[in-house]
Amino acid sequence: MATAQMLGLPFFPIPDKWLSEPEGNEADKRIRSLEHQLDKILNAEPQFEIACLGVDGRPAEELTLEHCHFETLQDEQLSRS
Repeated sequence: MATAQMLGLPFFPIPDKWLSEPEGNEADKRIRSLEHQLDKILNAEPQFEIACLGVDGRPAEELTLEHCHFETLQDEQLSRS
């Protein structure tokens, strides 16, 4: 802009939103690189989503489960088998 002004040429200033972000230091570059590698690793595995739906396909409001509990076997019970 200074050269154009010195030569009497018309010019338009570049809007600030066109300018790139300033480059970070080496630590910032390393962090971005590691974050990118971590994203690649995490996205390489399958992603699961589990939902309990009612017969109408909407999320269930209540889920009732039964849990069977057995007593721990004693040593003599283990040795009999």
